[in-house]
Amino acid sequence: MPVDVSVVIPTYNRSALLRHCLCAYADQTYPRDRFELVIVDDCSTDDTAGVVEEFREKTQIPIKYIRNERRMHITRTRNVGIQAATGRIVIQTDSDLIPTPQFIEGHMETHRESGVMCTGPVINISSIDQLFVKRPSASDMCRHPLPGANGSVSREVLLSVGGYDEELSEYGWEDLELATRLRAKGIKSTRSSKAAGYHLRRPFTIDDLPAVRAREEARARMAIVYARKWPTFRVRMATWLSPAFFALDRLIFAFDWIHSPATERLIARWLESDKRGRAEFLAQLYANHAYVQALRRELRKGAGSASGMT
Repeated sequence: MPVDVSVVIPTYNRSALLRHCLCAYADQTYPRDRFELVIVDDCSTDDTAGVVEEFREKTQIPIKYIRNERRMHITRTRNVGIQAATGRIVIQTDSDLIPTPQFIEGHMETHRESGVMCTGPVINISSIDQLFVKRPSASDMCRHPLPGANGSVSREVLLSVGGYDEELSEYGWEDLELATRLRAKGIKSTRSSKAAGYHLRRPFTIDDLPAVRAREEARARMAIVYARKWPTFRVRMATWLSPAFFALDRLIFAFDWIHSPATERLIARWLESDKRGRAEFLAQLYANHAYVQALRRELRKGAGSASGMT
């Protein structure tokens, strides 16, 4: 029997979280026989396959499990799921986003109108004890037009634009680039407060700083790819590829103080005290500066400095 909607869930070594995620789909208000789950496993080394099979045996929800033959980047993995989906609507989400009971219903209500893409709230939690307990706030309503963590659009439209751009092969911007192409085709962005999910995010520690820098460097590389594909004012502002942002970065982070050992020690001390909020604010500044530094490097590699942006 054809389904109305396919929920595409890429995953990699998140079997414990995936179990919570899948269990939540068993409690959806949307009829079980009218949606399917498409799980694309990017060569996990944990018991992901076993978790999926256990869920399949306990429920009557149509489920497809696809395991990549080799490790692929997120855009390719998402495209594999879109190709395998059979629903008229595709909901893109992640294995660390645990949906509320009205998640699918909320998305599908927006698609009573054609030519739209829908975003739902992503409620960040630091402990599974906060699941379905923490109330959403204004900051949880994602302003992204089609986030990979919680967004939906017609499968026909997705295929017509070629899905995700696989040239964006590292962290960052692949979902915004897709939304840019969809907007160019006249697809309107809309939001549903009902289509909410809880994102379990591990509390930040000082040991995460090297990974933060690596992530921001990858995001900067992808920003350059995105901006060269779409050389518009909106994209330059979104990616901070503007002389104004570079000048502000130089002013705020003169002498690179944010990346100094003294600042790292301060972050560590605050994390161990009751000043975690201050520590996380400094860590965000650390990430922002690492991103802009990487943008400058990438522009120089591509002779971008000639444009006066660096």
